[in-house]
Amino acid sequence: MLSQKSQLAWDLPPLDTLVLLREIYHVPHDRFTTWLAFLTEQLAVTEQLKVPVRKLSLGQRIKFELICALIHTPEILFLDEPTIGIDVSSQANIYRFLQQLNRDTQMTIILTSHNTKDIEALAQRVAVINYGHKIFEGTPNGLIARYASAATLEVVTDAALTTLPAHVTRVDDSHYLVDAAALSTLPIDPQHILSVHRRNGNLDDILTQLFSQEVAP
Repeated sequence: MLSQKSQLAWDLPPLDTLVLLREIYHVPHDRFTTWLAFLTEQLAVTEQLKVPVRKLSLGQRIKFELICALIHTPEILFLDEPTIGIDVSSQANIYRFLQQLNRDTQMTIILTSHNTKDIEALAQRVAVINYGHKIFEGTPNGLIARYASAATLEVVTDAALTTLPAHVTRVDDSHYLVDAAALSTLPIDPQHILSVHRRNGNLDDILTQLFSQEVAP
């Protein structure tokens, strides 16, 4: 599935393209009918099967592109920027569906994406390529552990701290930043902590850092 190249005929309904793909891939009619009903139900586009593609929303078109790639039940599904430009609700629907598909059928899914939400939601292993060179291969957590800078923790408390401990910076009366690299324990009473999050361990920051670096030829 290529996000910038459509299989769907612009002035025809998606069903026409899917029937054509059924013939190209020699999918048995009964198998086609059952599988198509499952795919459209899971992706919430059953009612749009006979609507001309030009009248569909971007999210609906992307879902039908995905169905086109799956109609012959491939062993490996290749996705290029599968959620580019679509709304949050459609993204969540596609993530849930692909997770279920991988879990239930063991289909291998290989995707390329600049959207870190795709990676966080779907990837069990990642490879990072910069200037044509592979600079990392491993798990998403391994990528964070290897390239995240010194940890800064964002702490939310139920009340303002009366005294500000060393290596703690006040954002406002309930938000504080803690330099975790300089401390072995959190210098705030646990009973007043509502939440703790690592601020600089997200993939957006790490990939921005990696892609800003030149790679030696």
